[in-house]
Amino acid sequence: MSVVLLPRISAALVDIQVSELRERAGSDTAADFAEVMPSGVTVAPTGGSPATPAELEALRRNMADLASQHGYPTAPSQAQQAGFDAACARLLAGHALLASAETLRNDVWAYLSIILFGPITAWRFPGLSADRFRGGPRNAFQRLWLRAECLDRGESSSARWDLLGALTEDAAVQIVERPAIAGDARLALAIAEAWNRCAERVGKSRMEPVMRTAVKAIRLASMVRRLDCLDDASLAAEMDAVFEAACREHEVKPRRLRALASALGVG
Repeated sequence: MSVVLLPRISAALVDIQVSELRERAGSDTAADFAEVMPSGVTVAPTGGSPATPAELEALRRNMADLASQHGYPTAPSQAQQAGFDAACARLLAGHALLASAETLRNDVWAYLSIILFGPITAWRFPGLSADRFRGGPRNAFQRLWLRAECLDRGESSSARWDLLGALTEDAAVQIVERPAIAGDARLALAIAEAWNRCAERVGKSRMEPVMRTAVKAIRLASMVRRLDCLDDASLAAEMDAVFEAACREHEVKPRRLRALASALGVG
């Protein structure tokens, strides 16, 4: 089966085009992007067959339809942003055009973000920050693809993608933007599952400091212990213990205990 080769664009060209967009940015963002010419776009000369214009256009339409379902082109609410991110991660993870090692290239994601999905990138991140268009973990779409890679429960799971919608933005960033964690899919998933179990007990709104403390502890532990050698049950128990310790450190109690303490006037 031939590998589908995707277009690429360098970070330097991305920066130039983003600067030009900022200079002429008006009320019609889509029109601004229509003027961005795909100069400097390349494709690997060997190793497969280039994606056809029809295939790329179909992917663009899929993304545009998805964005429209979440408020595009009007400014999205926080709930719409979260809904789009979760649905977009599922789309990117399951799209046939992105099922190759091409997705490991930053310059491919740069092309997708500024050429193919440009207006949607600007809608999701209206500040026109260059790092949302360049390839890397903060790229508007690469970050979601990485998120899907880390939070995939597997094809056999009836709730395969539920963690994409369950985790907060901060929790997902804590996992995806740390190479030592994101590079180990099993560990990343175990952390996400433990976060979810803990959030169900104490509430998502109280999880940000807990997650940051837990991640620090896990990163330190991984330097002196082979967490990848633990079986699934042991790894899950280890992660739960870390989150419990983080909750104690920040005095975060389960919701029922907080409610009882409040009713008794002692919390």
